[in-house]
Amino acid sequence: MRMTRGRKPKYAPDLTVRDLLLRDQPRGRGRKTISPETIERALNEPFVIPTELKVTPVREISVQDLDLPSRAAGPMKALRIRTVGDLLATRRTDLLAQRRFGEMSLRRILRELLGLLFPKYVGDGKAGGLGSFESMVRSFVERTISDDRKARLVLGRLAPGSDRPKPLREFGQRHGLSRERIRQIVNDALARLRKPAVLAILNPFWTELCAILESWGRPIPLFRLADALSRRLGWPKPPPGAALARLLALNEGLALSDGTVVLSRLVNEG
Repeated sequence: MRMTRGRKPKYAPDLTVRDLLLRDQPRGRGRKTISPETIERALNEPFVIPTELKVTPVREISVQDLDLPSRAAGPMKALRIRTVGDLLATRRTDLLAQRRFGEMSLRRILRELLGLLFPKYVGDGKAGGLGSFESMVRSFVERTISDDRKARLVLGRLAPGSDRPKPLREFGQRHGLSRERIRQIVNDALARLRKPAVLAILNPFWTELCAILESWGRPIPLFRLADALSRRLGWPKPPPGAALARLLALNEGLALSDGTVVLSRLVNEG
């Protein structure tokens, strides 16, 4: 029998996303590969969803909570992929058969799943390693947004060391961008920061925050919360109340009103 010439196919046609995650991780400069056993163990461990401040199995997380481009999110909706578990069980060929879905979208999904399973916690997962409020927010933004200009702009709006954010007009004049374009960049970046899989980078902070809010059981003034966080985390000084409020506003699991904050589920229960 005569063999056909050409390169041997890299993938079997029935490989699922889970198979790819275990055997073919996306590589980058300085990236270390993770053993299949470690990935399998992480898939079966619980995940803390910061927006709900509760623990859930990784496989039950909604794919909408992942930070994926429309080219990847649209086809998954067409295939009725609702959870990470559904995504892991989906065949590679079924995804690639969708319009506008290519290998780049698939690589993005694999990178996002690895980030979900192994988040780069600020403070390396320890509350005592958060440094200060300002350094914590700065590290959170810089780990999440790779573009330096976007990161600087978002930090200017979050302004972790000030009561007031920097004006959009000032940044636009410096970089030759219109106010509306600056607003679009800010909104897109903040939408990424609100994703639960991204907010999980701050899980050491959310854990301590939740403990304080649980102990109060009612709305707590921001200035009291800032003092309590400062003592609990060993910060050199409490964060400005307005700056703290801007960070907390990213988390849908918290309800802010009239200078106070409380867990949203406590509001619903009340």
